[in-house]
Amino acid sequence: MDFEIKADERSRKLKYLFLVLAGLLFGIGVLVSWIQLKPALPEVLRAEFSTGRVCRGQLTAVVQGAGLLVPKESWLISADIEGKVICLHCKPGDRVMSGVVLLDLGNPNLEQSVSDAQLQLAAAENEMVLQQSNLDNRLLELRATLAATNSEYRLATLDADRNLELAENRLLSDSELKRSMIHAEELSTRFQLEKQKLEAFQKSIQIQLSIYRSRLDQIKVLLQSRLKQMQMLHVNLDAAVIVQDVMVQEGQWVSAG
Repeated sequence: MDFEIKADERSRKLKYLFLVLAGLLFGIGVLVSWIQLKPALPEVLRAEFSTGRVCRGQLTAVVQGAGLLVPKESWLISADIEGKVICLHCKPGDRVMSGVVLLDLGNPNLEQSVSDAQLQLAAAENEMVLQQSNLDNRLLELRATLAATNSEYRLATLDADRNLELAENRLLSDSELKRSMIHAEELSTRFQLEKQKLEAFQKSIQIQLSIYRSRLDQIKVLLQSRLKQMQMLHVNLDAAVIVQDVMVQEGQWVSAG
């Protein structure tokens, strides 16, 4: 009987020890969870917030506070050609749309070169027209000479044929016959020479005009280049921007780049 009592007492002690350990573990778990628990969010009033359906699009936020706004991107706009600042069309803080002129420059040397190129172009065009007219006149002269030579040759041939018939009937001397035949041969040779001269001149017309066309094209290219530089005097940007600062003044000479 003593043995059974001791066994029950030992069993009760083990159960008590197990409960104590379980209680300690539970307390430790609660303590750790409480330590790791984040602070609660502050309470707010429902009236301070507005609710609604969320949609995709732009969100405009109004922020109040002291500070300096820093742009996300900054561009330094420079002139592609040197010149004197004639007029400023913007100031810091202005919103400038794409293609709008920011400032106008002036370059007297460039303006003079454009004027000179325009005069050279006009002179070259006049020379081209004059040369074309001279070549046309010369061509008409050669054609007229060839036609006259052909007419003389045909008449001389008729005279030679008639003299040959008269000589056969002993109505014309041999010397007169030879003279008419020589004259006809001379005109035949002259006709062939005039014909070759006309053909050669017709071929040379395009060669002569190509020289004037080449010079005319060179002046046109030069003028287009100068006019393109004149467009660069109107400084603009192919994007919408907000002007932060203007580092030039009217009357100031600025360099390219």
